[in-house]
Amino acid sequence: MDVLIYIGKAAVILSLFYVVYATLLKSDTHFTTNRLFLGSGLLLSFILPFIQFDKTITIPAPNMNIAAYSEEIPSQVATASQQIDWWNIALIMYTLVTAIFLIRFAKQCYSLSLLLKKHPITIKNGFKFIETHEKLLPFSFFNYIVYNPALHQTKELTMILKHEKVHAHQRHSIDILLAICLRPFNGPTRLLGCTKKALKKI
Repeated sequence: MDVLIYIGKAAVILSLFYVVYATLLKSDTHFTTNRLFLGSGLLLSFILPFIQFDKTITIPAPNMNIAAYSEEIPSQVATASQQIDWWNIALIMYTLVTAIFLIRFAKQCYSLSLLLKKHPITIKNGFKFIETHEKLLPFSFFNYIVYNPALHQTKELTMILKHEKVHAHQRHSIDILLAICLRPFNGPTRLLGCTKKALKKI
């Protein structure tokens, strides 16, 4: 099945990029370089599988007894028709798992929208701050910054909000959403970097 072969190639390429990132760039503080590398990996993983290198080899046809060969064809066809098409089964299973993760992702988006709507918003310097009483980790979603001030000391909270402002300013939410959309192999397991626990509380 061409679709599964393509997915397999893309998964291998993504894995190679991840191995290089985990080995050489994970501890690097040049976040722009890491972002560019990982973004390029996502893009190339969907382009490179389309590239094929074909080589034509001419093989002389062997001398065959056509009459004897033609008598064997029906039995071979009958045997092939009775075999299970594992490629189709694998594709169906992949489609079902992907559908489950998409439903989960839609549910997380809905939960996030409810969280953003049910709390008052304070707009400052282009950022929308949302204070909540939920026991969740601070996170940003585009220009929204959600946090629970009761869970952090003043100095710690100041550093956290400064960190989330950088994430919001650099549009890291786009990177994460893009990664989720391009992860059909494992399925989306979280919506934002640190909102997995937060959404479970909703």
